[in-house]
Amino acid sequence: MPARSRGRSPNEASTVDHVTVTANGDPVELGEGATVTELLDGLGLGGKWVLVERNGEPVARGELATTVLVDGDRIELVRAVAGG
Repeated sequence: MPARSRGRSPNEASTVDHVTVTANGDPVELGEGATVTELLDGLGLGGKWVLVERNGEPVARGELATTVLVDGDRIELVRAVAGG
């Protein structure tokens, strides 16, 4: 008896389970429903010292964990540096 294929049947609709955003000019693929905090974690950045702009609008620090990213978002990240 031949083995059954575990692939998707041609009649099944494909589902998108990821989004691609542009962070500082570079494409980044994330899981669907990912937040700004998850993006920062994935890039190895802590939200405490990073300023975030999404599609030209600032994202308040208190909203990083609740701001869900969507496909095509343009994110600018600036790390705050103390000095003197």
